[in-house]
Formats: sequence, C-alpha cells, structure tokens
Amino acid sequence: MKQKITGQIVSPPFACGLPWLVNVLLDLGIQMTSGEFEAGCVEHSVLWGSRLDWAGHPERRTVLLIRDPRDAIYALYQAQRQTRVSYEEYLFNQQAWSVTTPGLLKLSPADAYAYFSLFWMTMADVMDVHIVRLEDICQNPEAAVSRVVAFLGFERTQEQVSQAIAATVEAPSHALIPDKLFRDFWFSPRASGEWKGTHSRLQLDLMDGPANYFMHLQGYEIDSIYNYAEAARKMPRVLSEMSGVLHGLLQKIRRLDQYGDADMVRRSILGAANVFSATSLERAWTAIFFQAYEWVESILPLAEGHAAQRKAAFDLFCLLNSYFLVMPTIYNAMQDVFARLDVQVSIEDIRSASGLTAAPAP
Repeated sequence: MKQKITGQIVSPPFACGLPWLVNVLLDLGIQMTSGEFEAGCVEHSVLWGSRLDWAGHPERRTVLLIRDPRDAIYALYQAQRQTRVSYEEYLFNQQAWSVTTPGLLKLSPADAYAYFSLFWMTMADVMDVHIVRLEDICQNPEAAVSRVVAFLGFERTQEQVSQAIAATVEAPSHALIPDKLFRDFWFSPRASGEWKGTHSRLQLDLMDGPANYFMHLQGYEIDSIYNYAEAARKMPRVLSEMSGVLHGLLQKIRRLDQYGDADMVRRSILGAANVFSATSLERAWTAIFFQAYEWVESILPLAEGHAAQRKAAFDLFCLLNSYFLVMPTIYNAMQDVFARLDVQVSIEDIRSASGLTAAPAP
C-alpha cells in the first residue's frame, strides 16, 4: 500500500539543517521519506527534499526550512572542498540545480538559493506553508521543533521533543549522511551570523541581488555596498510601468494559460519578440516572459492544473528576472533565451533604463 503523504519539508539545496530536522522527526516516530514510493501501510508520512515541483500538491502542509544564505552556502562549499575552486569562483559559477527540478534555474549559488526560497514564500499565498529559520531552531530548538510537529499534524509531548533533540545532537540514530565532515555541517544547529568571520568584502558583494532581497524579507542583517533591499520594495511597480503592448501580451499569456494552451503562449511570445521595434528593453521583456513561462511549465505542467500556483510562480519569476536583470549573474542566466528569441540587449542598456548601478564582477 502506498504511503499517504500529508506533509512535506522543503529547503534550498544548501546546508540549511534539513537532515538534522529530519533526524529529529524520525526520533519522534514520524515516518519520513525523500521520495514517493510504496513502503507498507503508513497512516501518513512526510516528504523531505529540495523540490519546487511539490508545489503541485497544495493539499499537503509544507514546511520551508531556511538559513542565512551566507552561512548555508559557505557551509556547503566547505563540505565540498574537493571542488578545488576559490570561494569567489564558486559564488559566481552558474549551474543547473537539478536537485530542485531537472535543468531548471541555471543560476549562481546565491541566486539559486534566493529563487528557491522566494518561490516557496510566494506559494504561501496559495497553499499552507510554514517558514522556519534554522537560526530560530538554534535559539529555541524545543519550541521551533514543536511548532513544526504540530503544523504537520502530529501530537508529541514537550518531553518527547526534548529527548529527540538531545539524542540527535549527541549521536544521530538515523544518520542520513554518515561522513563526519558532512555531519558537522548538516546536522548540528549552529550559531547565526558566522558569515561575519568567514566572508570577505568581495564575497559579500557577490551575494547581492536576489539573495539580499530574500534576506531583507526574512529579517536577516544585510551587509553590502550594493544594497538592493530598499529598491526591491518597489518591485511591484515594474509591471505597472510597462508599455501598453507589453501589458497586452501579459494579459494574453494569462488568458491562454487559463484556457490550457501552453504552445499558443510560446508562439505569442515568440511573435511579440519578432515585431517589437521600439526599444531593446521591450524585447528583453518578451524574453523575461518566455523564461518565466518555461520555468513554470517545468515545475508545474499546465496539463496537471494548479492555476493559482502557476500564476503566482509566473508573476514571481517575471518580477525577479526583470528587476535583477541588471545583475551580471541574472543577465548571464538569460542569455540562452535571448538567443532563442534573437533579442539583442546589452547589460548597459538595462542599467541605463533601470537607473540602477551594476553589481561587482569577480
């Protein structure tokens, strides 16, 4: 008999403490699984992993576990030191984070962290999502874990929670990662703000942009000379200031998507990209629409429904890609779709039109 999945815990694919939390829940006798497979008769189970496509299950209660991205990314880098690249190179390296959704989000580590977290924060508007910060677990683990347990629909006493935490910290009984180096970084709740002693000025600047916007929303201390947090509050006005033609295209995309015609959406965007002659920035907007729609299709296929989640994700990706297109890492991530739509737009054009300064290159 298949397990009945009633909850899920998601976390960015970095050292955010997810295996530690999973071990605590296992010690509490809660059935955990990292995939949907048949495993006997279980009343209900909880999925855990770094997935975006699980947003296609709004009936499940979702816990989003986050951590200061500066600490989470650096901890994973330290655990993967065999990569033999400098931390600056690691921060600027763009890759497809296949652990989230295959081939999706070809971004730098900081951008991937932010896009993943902001996606699930946005899903909180259309499904039941409980956000937990690792820093809050460190400060009061019993209270934080108890809230997670209750949110997922389980009943455990305070004594049981305290015993499970103590047992997991001392010697995890369900060691998901047996290697000691990995266990040091993934299992033990650590103090917040470690980045202050590990990051140089350049390394902090390389984590600007979407990551700073995420940290601003979650109340983390921001330390960057290229601080986008204040300007990011103005993101909603970006769509309102588009030209009438772009507004019409956006409404057409939403209408066609509502009627279930993804191919027509793609053809409409391609057609719009070929006829725009006003500004290169308007042509760039068609690419932003196209990229956002392709990402949404990869995460939440139109054939499976999920209209509310699709709209929320599409709007989020449009806003993030448009606002942070001035950042070299986001601009570089758009190059494939620029080429597909034959859009010629330089980062200087975007900086000039946006009035924003550039973030530093490594």
